[in-house]
Amino acid sequence: MNVKRAPDRVQADREPLFQTMIESLPDLLIRYEPDGRVQYVNRSLTELFGELREIPTRGGNAAEDGRQAESAYHRTVRAQASWVFQTGRAVTIEQPLERPAGDKVVQEIRLVPEFGADGQVKTVLAIARNMTPWKAAEQHLRAKERELEELACKDSLTGLANRIAFQRELRQRLEHLSGHGGRIALLTLGIDRFKAVNDTLGHCCGDQMLKECASRLVASVGDKGYVARLGGDEFGVILFHVADRCEALETAHALARDISRPMRIGTNNISISTSLGVAIGPDDSADEDELVRFSDIALYEAKPLGRNAACSFSCEMRDRFEKRFEAERLIAEGITLNQFSVVFQPKVELATGEIIGAEALCRWRHPQLGMISPEDFIPVAEETGLILDLGKLVLTKACQFAVICNSKRMLPILIAVNVSARQLAFEGFTGTLADCLHQTGCKAEWLELELTESNFLDDDQAIIRSMKAMSASGIRLSIDDFGTGYSSLSYLSRLPVNTLKIDKAFTCGMKTDPRQEVLVRAIITMAQGLGMLTVAEGIENEDVAKKLLMMGCDTGQGFYFHKPLSAEVLLEELRGRCSFEELGISFR
Repeated sequence: MNVKRAPDRVQADREPLFQTMIESLPDLLIRYEPDGRVQYVNRSLTELFGELREIPTRGGNAAEDGRQAESAYHRTVRAQASWVFQTGRAVTIEQPLERPAGDKVVQEIRLVPEFGADGQVKTVLAIARNMTPWKAAEQHLRAKERELEELACKDSLTGLANRIAFQRELRQRLEHLSGHGGRIALLTLGIDRFKAVNDTLGHCCGDQMLKECASRLVASVGDKGYVARLGGDEFGVILFHVADRCEALETAHALARDISRPMRIGTNNISISTSLGVAIGPDDSADEDELVRFSDIALYEAKPLGRNAACSFSCEMRDRFEKRFEAERLIAEGITLNQFSVVFQPKVELATGEIIGAEALCRWRHPQLGMISPEDFIPVAEETGLILDLGKLVLTKACQFAVICNSKRMLPILIAVNVSARQLAFEGFTGTLADCLHQTGCKAEWLELELTESNFLDDDQAIIRSMKAMSASGIRLSIDDFGTGYSSLSYLSRLPVNTLKIDKAFTCGMKTDPRQEVLVRAIITMAQGLGMLTVAEGIENEDVAKKLLMMGCDTGQGFYFHKPLSAEVLLEELRGRCSFEELGISFR
């Protein structure tokens, strides 16, 4: 190759060194003249084009002199060089190239203008670098990113989409509706009593049940919707096209039927049921977060209705839920601010009229709302779990009062405390009870726990063990509101129950309905046969009190004897006048 020598001697001495460096570069170099002729190529490019059987002529145009036709690669580079001559600006392009061996490479080609002394572009230098390894690494990274994104949007157990993917799909569907019209239905589905199955059969069986439910759900929905597992035992379904709310509810019931078919998990035949909440977009809302919330509210309403129930969202439902949520907030605040107190309704021995015990009752005086009925706040506390804190408060006050009542008595005054199913099912309840007894100095035999029949509906072995442990410690157990529940009477022979408490509905009904009197007599007779005591609540007049005494009822409770009293007033009834300041105890 002929190389022009600069007149400068130093430059001339350096030129062989520069030439060696350029010829040794792995990058491909091509210098173009303004007419498109190739002025210079380095060895790397010569070797490459030699492989391709297309060796650009130095100082000539391969296409013009007819030696060989130019490849698409070379035509592209020459065209870009022409653009650089016209604009005087550098440009970078990517150009694929297939070698004779069949492998494909990607080159990054940088074309830069080379200016003369007059400021005009004299030549354009193209520098091509093989970017294939970097491109391969980049593609591998993108593939991994896509894989991670898929994993991030997929439920690992069932293989369904997870909540993240579900929210994204719902948002896209609602956005589509805004421009094209139509309706979608959002169904939130929960498996009834899944925790009980999981705890009884083990997590492995629970996981298998979730996978089977997911499979049935996908098969039932088909291409009519999108299915995801939202977490735990909760699934979500987006029905793409629904005519109205009725169609959505019909589909929800059909899904419930398909899922609730008996399934075999290991050696167990399991029958399950589901609850479903339904919300319609955009009728109920065009916002995905709000629509999910509405569907959850509908599911919350469906759960108490029983097997395979489905509820559709309504504004009234939302208002009830928000009212309940506000009540939950107020209860939590009231516990923190000591707004709750305890009063005691005496229990009277019917034969003598003597006070032999009292039931601790929770009361709530809100600074702005005034007195709030237990019928309004107890159910909310039960549902939200706040009953655990509220129950501990009442239990502590009852133990404190039991200590004062019995400090100088030979025959103890029994203080009764209502215990809900939620409290009794709580694993830490027996520990909480033991702490209260220890911290207050209350003896176990001074305390009675009143349990409703709902505690025994599920035949929960943990609850039964707790009851036996409490009874063994000396605490007496009573069945509250007896006869109004739905459980079998067989539990009376298996559980350490001391007392049956006759519900006030039977007691009050005795005045006008002879059949109620028959039921009361039967309860008393059964209790006597089982060696249990009886307490009749809701006694409001002397006639009912006398009838109960004649039937053999042991104890009475009601407004005829006493309304609920403050600790101070009841203590005066029991001991004569005695201030709490003297005793060093505060009940507020």
